[in-house]
Amino acid sequence: MKIIIAILLFQLPLITMGQTLEPAETIETVEVEHYEEMESSKKFLFQGKLKKGLKEGAWITYYNPKYFTTQKDTLYIFSEGTYVNGVKNGTWKYYGEPRGIAKENYRIKYPNIDSIVHFNNGINAKTYTFDYFNQLENEIERNDSTHIKTTFYPRKVNWNKNFRTDTLFKYKSITYLKKNLIVESFFRENGSQIKEIFTNDYESNTLSKNFNGYLSYYRTSYEKTYSIYTYYKNGQVIREKDYVDNRLYNMKCYNEDGEPVEMGTFKNGNGVLYSRSLKKVNNKYQFKNTINMAKTYVDGLLTQLCYDYNTPITSWKNGDNCPKKNIIFHHPNGKIFLDEIYNDNKLYDVRYFDKNFNFLYIGSFKKGNGWLKRYKLGSDKPYLEELYNDGILIQTKKLL
Repeated sequence: MKIIIAILLFQLPLITMGQTLEPAETIETVEVEHYEEMESSKKFLFQGKLKKGLKEGAWITYYNPKYFTTQKDTLYIFSEGTYVNGVKNGTWKYYGEPRGIAKENYRIKYPNIDSIVHFNNGINAKTYTFDYFNQLENEIERNDSTHIKTTFYPRKVNWNKNFRTDTLFKYKSITYLKKNLIVESFFRENGSQIKEIFTNDYESNTLSKNFNGYLSYYRTSYEKTYSIYTYYKNGQVIREKDYVDNRLYNMKCYNEDGEPVEMGTFKNGNGVLYSRSLKKVNNKYQFKNTINMAKTYVDGLLTQLCYDYNTPITSWKNGDNCPKKNIIFHHPNGKIFLDEIYNDNKLYDVRYFDKNFNFLYIGSFKKGNGWLKRYKLGSDKPYLEELYNDGILIQTKKLL
């Protein structure tokens, strides 16, 4: 959309970030495009020359003091750069919006550049964006609309009225878009890579490294089916997890020397899966011969979690007599419907969820005591109340 703007520059001093500007030689009524980077509600003043009806040479856009500052005799620059044959070319600078005297004074001390853009015959080829203290945040390179590289430099800024301190976060990231493929790379301050993610319309692969640069994590996925691998320093797989329809389907574990480890009866989404800790033996890691937890799965969904810490595998039988456990039921969409926690076979805690995983009100029941509201699968209204004392059911009451 194009609009006609009559530009009137009053006989005011032109000031930007504490500097006085000379008036332009030629101020005309010109046809000006409604630039993408401007919000339609903003008001601007323009200063520049026309050559044969086209913008040419240096052009400056100012925030109109009528709308953007309390100091009505002060102009602040919104953008400045060069036109060649009516299109932007070379380096353009864009500045933040002034907001009252306090911010204006602060801006004079810390000139606020929002971004620097390099144009090539009207095409945005490279953009640098900055935070409030002119620290680089993003670097964006464009070959065309489907080939874009973005480098992100996150910072933690601490500041008060008189001073500020800047601390780099532990990583920066680079995102590269090539047609439908997105590659994200993450780096520490010392330049070492810690993660890389490859994503397209159907697949996503993630590779992570630990602080010593060793491969520690790899995930490859195709829609709802994916695999996750974790690694020892020597490159040997620790755990290999396979998911189908976002449900755990198979899992294998290995000691650092490559020896397979017994993990229970779990296979193809069903059975009991052990949780075992690692220990170092003769300078190599291996899984302990004890169980911390035993997880029971049905069709890839966790239905029981048994806490049986440091139980030797040789003496493990099943979770029926587990001293502390969770019993879990699910909605048809796979989200948890009911999670019951038992201590010494006494009900200790209960959580109900709707199909969107929002909590349902259970009444006064807490730590094995009080009235507990019961729900049927698929209903958000309780149908029964149960009274418990120290985890033991003593009374029931139907609800209308």
